[in-house]
Amino acid sequence: MGINKKLRLLILFFFIQASISCTQHAKKEKNAIGDISTVNIETQKTELENNNDEIKLINFIRDFYASYLTDLNNSTNTCDFDKYLSEDFSKHLGDLDYNGIIHAQDYEKFDINTLNVSKTSKNNVYKVVFINMGHETIVYIKIKLINKDYKITNIARDFNQAVDIIESELRSDEYDFYKLIYHIKGTEATDPGIMYEIENIDDKTALYRNFSVLRYLEYSCIKQQEKGILKLFYNESLSVDYDEYTGDLSKPLITIYLKDEEYYAVSPLIEDGKEIRLEESDF
Repeated sequence: MGINKKLRLLILFFFIQASISCTQHAKKEKNAIGDISTVNIETQKTELENNNDEIKLINFIRDFYASYLTDLNNSTNTCDFDKYLSEDFSKHLGDLDYNGIIHAQDYEKFDINTLNVSKTSKNNVYKVVFINMGHETIVYIKIKLINKDYKITNIARDFNQAVDIIESELRSDEYDFYKLIYHIKGTEATDPGIMYEIENIDDKTALYRNFSVLRYLEYSCIKQQEKGILKLFYNESLSVDYDEYTGDLSKPLITIYLKDEEYYAVSPLIEDGKEIRLEESDF
């Protein structure tokens, strides 16, 4: 009887242990499911918030164009430009010899129902489509958060030119150079090496050149200045062989900055992106 009693106790002990183990496993599984559910809810919440922001910006742009095109139709002046446009972009529009909002000099009555606004693959850049004089017009709108309010900072015909216009900064003389150069010496006496040039054209444009015995590249670039740094974004190739830039168009082709009153730059096309010192040239 003593042995049977011990055996019963042993079996009972193992049964209790098994029950506790199953309970703990169930709790862990429940907690894991709860964690996954929480992550999914948070992800869905973030996606919903992003979608709501996109919808607000699309409506913001649509409201601006609907208001402006209605003014053109009715020869009125009710559109609140201060609400929609950044100060720098407003100044930029005043310098143009054409209508920079519809990118045309001539127009006829607009059908507001043809107005369409959609997002693009680039953050804060939106595509606007409308009909002018029987032809489809496509422009790309750059949006930026300025002092807690979104503003339109550029309206471009070319998707790659849809970068922030910072008119007041670009008109400063901080980057009033004619040409900046950088030379990599050749390895042999007959090899002149590689010469890089950045030529200032006007307030909005600069040229990037790269030439050696074997190759010549020339790119037109859009200038963007912020916080004392001048960024040049690829616009189009001017090379004879039309060697189009195939890098990331959302990033600057070259970034130029001042350090100890000397010009320095970084570029994915020069010295594998290492910092280089540029020399000023008048030729």
